[in-house]
Amino acid sequence: MQLIKYELYKIFSQKVVYIALSVFILFYCLHFFGALNVALEKKKKLFYEQFGGNITEEKIAWARQVLEAPPRKQPMNEDLIAQNSVATDIVNAVNLKEQYEQFLKESAKKVERLKGKENVSALQKAELKEIEVWKKVEYPKSVYYLNGWKNIIQYMNEVGYFFVGALTILGLSNVFSHEYSTRMDSLIFSSRYGRRKIVLAKIAAAAVFCTVINALLACVVFSLNGYCYGLSGWNQPLVTLLDLFSSTGFDGPIWAFYLKQQLYATLGCIILGIFVLLLSSRTKLSIVPAFIGGVVLIFPVVIEMANIPLVMPVKLLLDILRFTDFIKLNHLDNYHFLNFFGFPLQYGWYLLIIMLTYGFISLLLLMFSIKKRQVI
Repeated sequence: MQLIKYELYKIFSQKVVYIALSVFILFYCLHFFGALNVALEKKKKLFYEQFGGNITEEKIAWARQVLEAPPRKQPMNEDLIAQNSVATDIVNAVNLKEQYEQFLKESAKKVERLKGKENVSALQKAELKEIEVWKKVEYPKSVYYLNGWKNIIQYMNEVGYFFVGALTILGLSNVFSHEYSTRMDSLIFSSRYGRRKIVLAKIAAAAVFCTVINALLACVVFSLNGYCYGLSGWNQPLVTLLDLFSSTGFDGPIWAFYLKQQLYATLGCIILGIFVLLLSSRTKLSIVPAFIGGVVLIFPVVIEMANIPLVMPVKLLLDILRFTDFIKLNHLDNYHFLNFFGFPLQYGWYLLIIMLTYGFISLLLLMFSIKKRQVI
């Protein structure tokens, strides 16, 4: 425990971590308050209180009347924008219900057809599992003012992955490199504690660091959105967030998905951290692991933003360098089932297995690298 505390002190004593953290929080706050329209949000809350909640025939008729009204020549005021927001949610929920009912009819035929088969392929098993998931999720039966939760959940997909990823790289690039550059490795690796204990202490400290920075940034985002938008609807099914999760495979409430997202993101951050430690263990120049880690983090984003064709070498690199996906988690709620050695496995569980595999391999390579390290 004493070793872990000492390693934590060394990581958290780096000024660059606090500078970067302050810049990221400032950037998010500027973006947040720049997009915040207090008057409009108050209007939306009022309309959701009046027309939100359980969807009834009267509310459906009102929503269609609002959306089918002739276009106005004057710019829409806050009342009309708020009114249209509620009406759009109601109509979209009704449309999703119709799609769900159509899906039930089609899936019943498919299930009946597959039941008669003796040998069902892995792909067909996956289809049956997807049907079961859709039946559990169903469709939104109510609408609520959920802007706060939209922002909280979208944060990790939009900028959160970059914030925590960059802080992980900046904070951990120096862990081994600093020891090498100051010739402290000869003292540390020949100490009474032994290499293994010291390396494990560094890994544990890195995991704590990753957990703390992710939790700290998440608290800032949660607090700002909770205070300005409110957290009502936290116990509603995730599918109620129509803008984001109309085709979700997660059948739990919003708060449960948010917790799952944060746990996955923290694990993804720790796995990236172990990879950075591996890079740091190979050089005394801390800029090298920082540069390589940065390239690994932003490479998938650059490919996506630049719309680069997914030719074989690019696709292969994207399949290998998946550390950004482990934190960004764009498809965490995906309902698709993948073939995992003949068994249908939902995407979330498949992703978890991949993450743990990457972490285990990085850990083994790190231990091997330190074991073979020659102290000069």
